[in-house]
Amino acid sequence: MPHPSFRESGPSRLSRVAFLSAFLLLATRPLEAARYRVVDEHGRAVPGARVAILGRAGSVAADPKGELTLEAEPAPPFEVGVFAPSGAWLGIVRVERRATADVSDLVLPPARSTEVLVSADVASSLLAPPADPVSLVSKRELEERQPTRLVEAIETLPGVSKSDESTSAVPVIRGLARGRTLVMLDDGRVSAERRVGPSASYLNPFVLESVEVVRGPGSVAYGSDALGGIVHARTPLPQTGSFGLRYQVAGGVGGSPEAAAGVGVNVPVGPAAFALHLYQRSQRDYESPAGTQDNSAVRDRGLLVRGVVPLGNARLFAGFELDEVRDMGKPQADLPTTRTFYPSEESRRLSLGLDVPDVLGFSSVELRSFYGSYAIATNRQRRPNATTTLRDSISDVDADDFSVRLLGRRALGAAGLRVGVDVNGRTGLEALNVTNSYDAAGNPTTTAIEVAVEDAARTDLGAFVEGDVPIAGDGLILTAGLRGDHVETRNTGGSFGDRSTSDGAFSGFAALTYAIAPEWKVTAQVARGFRDPTLSDRYFRGVSGRGFVVGNPDLVAETSNQYDLSLRGRSGPVGLGLSGYVYRIRDLVERYKSGNDNLFRNRGEAEIAGVELEADVRLTPRLVIRLLGSLSQGRILDDRTWAADVLPPTAQVVVDHEPFAGFFWRARFVAMARDTRPGAAEVVVPGYGRVDLSTGWRFSDLLTVTLAARNVLDKSYADSADENYVLAPGRGAILSLSGSF
Repeated sequence: MPHPSFRESGPSRLSRVAFLSAFLLLATRPLEAARYRVVDEHGRAVPGARVAILGRAGSVAADPKGELTLEAEPAPPFEVGVFAPSGAWLGIVRVERRATADVSDLVLPPARSTEVLVSADVASSLLAPPADPVSLVSKRELEERQPTRLVEAIETLPGVSKSDESTSAVPVIRGLARGRTLVMLDDGRVSAERRVGPSASYLNPFVLESVEVVRGPGSVAYGSDALGGIVHARTPLPQTGSFGLRYQVAGGVGGSPEAAAGVGVNVPVGPAAFALHLYQRSQRDYESPAGTQDNSAVRDRGLLVRGVVPLGNARLFAGFELDEVRDMGKPQADLPTTRTFYPSEESRRLSLGLDVPDVLGFSSVELRSFYGSYAIATNRQRRPNATTTLRDSISDVDADDFSVRLLGRRALGAAGLRVGVDVNGRTGLEALNVTNSYDAAGNPTTTAIEVAVEDAARTDLGAFVEGDVPIAGDGLILTAGLRGDHVETRNTGGSFGDRSTSDGAFSGFAALTYAIAPEWKVTAQVARGFRDPTLSDRYFRGVSGRGFVVGNPDLVAETSNQYDLSLRGRSGPVGLGLSGYVYRIRDLVERYKSGNDNLFRNRGEAEIAGVELEADVRLTPRLVIRLLGSLSQGRILDDRTWAADVLPPTAQVVVDHEPFAGFFWRARFVAMARDTRPGAAEVVVPGYGRVDLSTGWRFSDLLTVTLAARNVLDKSYADSADENYVLAPGRGAILSLSGSF
């Protein structure tokens, strides 16, 4: 029977969602807005480039001629951030005077050999509330650091952590794990029926163009799952007009024992183009300072096809990505008696996007859609000994995912307005539990099959509106957003029988940004979030990476009140970003242990608070030092116990240097304090310090040689605060050869 909602009645919720949707039908008059054209340092147009006003949310895509209209542009002078169509960072352009009736050029600066973007208040595609720090991990940085997983690509950012050091590790922002940090790939949600949350562990960094990270409550455009922030991985879009080929081969030893290879080709077809990427890698069990860590190996492979087609002034682009993972181990302390691994993980994703400028009174309209399938098998194996025989407990889960987001931008006088609808969900979820028993000789004896989830589905229907308006010139700006969600879940058969839920709520934010100096801004923000539990939190029963899991169909949705304060700016060669936050989450969904089972329950209220620092000092044009740090803590207010997944005090120093053209080196020093505040199913773990280094030489476009070393001093430390933790990888190095022509 339907679960009783603790909020408004269903008809009332639906009427409010319908009211918000009506914003898309607003009658608007044509705008006499200024037109700009993005050109490179040689005066060539950059078709499809994305341009964002610094300090404002979101960006606008240029048409195939490189032309665009900026919505509600401030009075000059002001600065804009420019991105390639794929999301790659191209630089900052200062606008000294408003465009005339003719098109004015936005001339990009020369390509920089060293890229540092501490906090430019801008993202290629994400709509980020003003107080939320926005960071970009560029293609250049990915190539120089050689991360092996998505979580490693973003580990240098303050307030960002990961669930553990395994190949299935999950990114966590501001301690909000287990489905509260939204992971996206090319504008589509990454979902997983894993209790720790989505990881995109199958994703190979070779195929990434950039990664955008928003720390703080997700914009209302993204709704549920974004309480902590957003990690958006972007793959390259094809380039029209030129044929290209790129490659990479890599091999590692020690704590990074992998072999990998990838190749990509860009093919123009008239005014259109498509790109194909193939990649594969294999990782053996890694070495910790105490020796080989068994059950840590993995193999994976994939392909990506993307195409782009100009349609008049509009652009249509589509992509298909297939990723397969085999025998992914899950290191754990109880390995001598129990082994957990993932025999297979598969992701198939079809994405479609459309950018249309100047239509129906909007300066731009964007459509982003995605449909995919995801399957994962978990095997928790009881190892044989003198008194027991081998037994395999297998959970086989698969489902289909979908999302459609339509966004329109326009100006209303001096105000910028963004309205849209967002529908996303998961359908056809099935979960089978298979138990195979064996005799003392290792021969199969019995097989038991249990249907944990016969058929389950979840649909989130949302509509949103947000905008920003100057209050006192451009010195004080008010930005606000509102979203309405209606979420339904349905479960048929399986362990919990026929059940359903229907819930809804409003979420949103309001922020005031004050320019205390030409390049310094302070922003205060209040936000309210809403998160519905995952299908597996409610309806799944079976083995997981950390034991046996039993869902709770009576869970209710979480709501949050979030308060953020930030100061960001630059003075000459010094840039500074300082952020503070307090989040209170009501009806927190918590995983806890009862005997050998992992169960779920709602707690009354949790509070997570913290401070983050990020600064950079450009000593020379090619030598930059970054200082980063975070302090945070979380408590369950019911009984004053510590909340799980919260990062202990952490400090980092990152040095990025290119002493002369072609040669570069990077160094990262990270120190993490002792974690004395374990949450549920966690333990106290010691602190540690670690040094990572990378260096390389760009001989030409045809060949770059890179050597990246992690944990150079071979320090011993826990891979997580989980009670089943193991030692993290010790000293390891990866040698990579890459190039393009």
